[in-house]
Amino acid sequence: MSHTYGQDLNGKWLLKQMGVGKMKKTPFQHLLDIENENAILYMDLVPSENQLELKFKNNSLFLTDDKKYADFKVQDENNLSLMVEGNINDKKGIIEMDFIRLFPTITDLTIEEIESFTYEGQENEKTRSKFEFNKEMMDLETVKQLKHKEGQKMKIEKIDSTLFLAIYAFGKKSVSLPIKEVNSNFIRIYGVPTETGEVIATRTE
Repeated sequence: MSHTYGQDLNGKWLLKQMGVGKMKKTPFQHLLDIENENAILYMDLVPSENQLELKFKNNSLFLTDDKKYADFKVQDENNLSLMVEGNINDKKGIIEMDFIRLFPTITDLTIEEIESFTYEGQENEKTRSKFEFNKEMMDLETVKQLKHKEGQKMKIEKIDSTLFLAIYAFGKKSVSLPIKEVNSNFIRIYGVPTETGEVIATRTE
């Protein structure tokens, strides 16, 4: 969809957050794949039976049966929103779904090399976030009490040429954060819910 709406929207877009006003979170792993006037909304980031085929018409998205699915608004060249009618606290309302454009990750490293490193983000001289891969992040006794085989782990995954920091909770993927750039010195992540910019962490191990 190059020029009809004044923006080139072709490509893949990740759901960053959804909700109403400032009350937004990311409960789902949705990926919007746009090609000219057509789009597919993948509910689980990858092709599956759980997906919607959509078509752009007059600033709205329609299902294959011509039923309106959502209005859409381009915030800027890398951010767009879908406005979907839904139920909010048992009342009908408009739910905003904010998507961010995905870019190829800048890196010369393999996934195995990245996962061998540990990165930490600092804020006010304190560790704000720690990225350590394929290691249990929860106390094993707590996991056992909750009757789960594993608690929380981080992995590096890939869709096309974009790498993601994927967080799994109790064996199920809960968050996928796209990686802008990663090397043996630092990792830059974008599309983090509630964050307006990028999160940068430096390698410690």
